[in-house]
Amino acid sequence: MLKRIRRITSVLLAAVLFLGLFPREIRAAETGVLYGETTVYSTFRPGTLLEDGYFYSDEWFLRDPAERNDALALVSMQLAASCVTEDGEDVGIGLLKQLGFEESGFVNRMAEDPDGCNFTWARKQLSEEETLIAVVIQSYSFERTTRAAGWTQNFVVNGENEGPEHYGFSLAAESILPELLALDSTGKARFWIMGQSRGGAVANLLAKKLMEEAPGTRGRLYALTFEAPFTVDQDAAGGEYAGIHNYVCSDDPVTRIPPWDMTRYGQQFVMNSRETDQRLMEELHALGSGMEGLCEEYFEESEKTASIEDALLEALKTQVPDRSAYSEVHEDIVMTEDGETKVLCYDYQTAVSRFAGMLPGSPGEGLSLDAVLSDIVTLTPMLYGWLYGYLLQDNSTLWASAEGLYSYLMKNAEGTTEFTAVDLYAILKLLAPVLIDKNYELPEEPPKDATGLIFAATPAFELLGHMEQITFSHHFDSLMARLHALSPGAVVTRIKEGSLKAKDLKKKKCVAAEIITAADKDNILIDTAGTKKKLRKYIKISKDHKTIRLKKGAKKGTYTFVVSVSGGSFTTYTDLNETFIINVE
Repeated sequence: MLKRIRRITSVLLAAVLFLGLFPREIRAAETGVLYGETTVYSTFRPGTLLEDGYFYSDEWFLRDPAERNDALALVSMQLAASCVTEDGEDVGIGLLKQLGFEESGFVNRMAEDPDGCNFTWARKQLSEEETLIAVVIQSYSFERTTRAAGWTQNFVVNGENEGPEHYGFSLAAESILPELLALDSTGKARFWIMGQSRGGAVANLLAKKLMEEAPGTRGRLYALTFEAPFTVDQDAAGGEYAGIHNYVCSDDPVTRIPPWDMTRYGQQFVMNSRETDQRLMEELHALGSGMEGLCEEYFEESEKTASIEDALLEALKTQVPDRSAYSEVHEDIVMTEDGETKVLCYDYQTAVSRFAGMLPGSPGEGLSLDAVLSDIVTLTPMLYGWLYGYLLQDNSTLWASAEGLYSYLMKNAEGTTEFTAVDLYAILKLLAPVLIDKNYELPEEPPKDATGLIFAATPAFELLGHMEQITFSHHFDSLMARLHALSPGAVVTRIKEGSLKAKDLKKKKCVAAEIITAADKDNILIDTAGTKKKLRKYIKISKDHKTIRLKKGAKKGTYTFVVSVSGGSFTTYTDLNETFIINVE
């Protein structure tokens, strides 16, 4: 446990009091720092709980909200990875209580409003005058209906009235806003808002809307998002939103969509770098995730998968050049197998969002893509029709393929759905120029097994074999590991069991304390003025200022040290000034 805490507790100076008759005390209360172990959920192994070390300080919320604080980002991500369900005193609510929040609750907004968003809230007093309200947007759910509504929301970019913000995320944020305002009875509270993926996008817009609705919160709002999709058009994202901090990995395709000149409110920070990648495997192993086994292949395949993703996004933008084209209504006239003429009316947004709502399911709930893709031979004739229809610009063949695929897919789906065969036709029309090589020459007669042909004509299907690498940076697990790597090294005195005895010091010098920190020696000051002058000569401080020893022959008495660690180049350090005492008996 201590090994983990040392590694992850940035901004922490724990003092150790060695007294022969008294228990060891870590005086975290004097520094305002809380730290310990908690549990968080894994999305790499859904439903699995992982043990992780946390640390936290109320002092962070007295700083300028515009200041980057990777330590605050880490505990924010841990909350996003724990507040995923209504779990009573366990996990999410449990961590909030560990952080000192006296009141808390879970709001199941989506049970009443599928356009809303669930969230966990908590409230605590920073002082007699200052209140802190934490809001954790639900970023993952074990409940299929909630997941389906969330996936649908992801792809509803445009609303009836044109606006610069992502419509689905904006609706969800607006559904929460009144309840946030109601939590602040004084109108002077500080807000801490966080979320990952869709939850991060909703958190981004919620923070922006809260600043607009209650302008006084602008200097009291701390919002942190992780791997959030884009939320607003670039030309409308101006304004004073420096208190919103968006952490992203550049190799996560989720952070690059919708692809039409959009961005997020606030500041953007890229997490994946050579520095964090070097520690990624170590941190994943410490977390107990199991993802560390993917690291080598992830690094090896990253350039290849990135180039394919870039090409696909560019092809998608060519097919759908802007937001308005995404929801534009199309009409195609096709000939059915019965020889009748049929008019197909569709738009891409409706088709994609309905299909997305079917995806988040395992066998028996929703559509299982694993079950579908495992039967590629059965799908072959229908996929060949898709190739044929696109390459020969034959919409009637494409429609026949869509009908066949739709019938097959519905056999692998349970529950009600608004998704139609026309929606599937629209998706095939959308994806064809994105996935299919337009220069591919079809054979005159379709082969009996066209599987190889399909993969030759659609090289982008190669991505299906690299899904673990593509989704690597989006998981709770890898995000927490990267944030552990980003946070500066721990500032903590190494705890030595037992008390120091003068008789032991007659024979050898003894380490009194070690300060484990990434700060350099110029930012570590050790003041021994509180120790009696006659005892100071027995104190030995290492050249790097990180080890305090008592020399051989040290006399009985009280040795007092004041240790100050400042951030230096590490902006996430809390400058700490701590007194600790060692009694030599």
